[in-house]
Amino acid sequence: MKYLLFIIIAFLLWVTAPMWKPDRSGMKLIPDSQESVVEDIAVNGKEQNDPTATSYTKKFGKAPQLDLTTHIPTDVQRYWKHRFKNADSYKGMHCTKPTQSPKGWKTTCTISVTDDSELHLDEETYYIKWGRVTQ
Repeated sequence: MKYLLFIIIAFLLWVTAPMWKPDRSGMKLIPDSQESVVEDIAVNGKEQNDPTATSYTKKFGKAPQLDLTTHIPTDVQRYWKHRFKNADSYKGMHCTKPTQSPKGWKTTCTISVTDDSELHLDEETYYIKWGRVTQ
């Protein structure tokens, strides 16, 4: 009797799904132009033709590209792969949007690091200049 009730409930949910399930067929998962998204984040609301933004780009390179799923700069992810030999010993949790600083593009990341079966959170600031990451 329990199984019959379960089957009836599952069937009713399947039949009524178009009524309560949101329609996501028209949603875009990836923006049309990733470059414009990265530039908008990097310039932080400044206009693209701002002379200080172009001189900054000449000095430190283009704004770091962000991973679309984690929003962590790809240069920082590469840095972590070289810094931590074991890929399971770290996990990037969150990074701030890259901003302009005197040392380069600045981002602060929170990462969870496992050392000798001990888990702790670290917050580190990174500076990106022409794709090279420094702390």
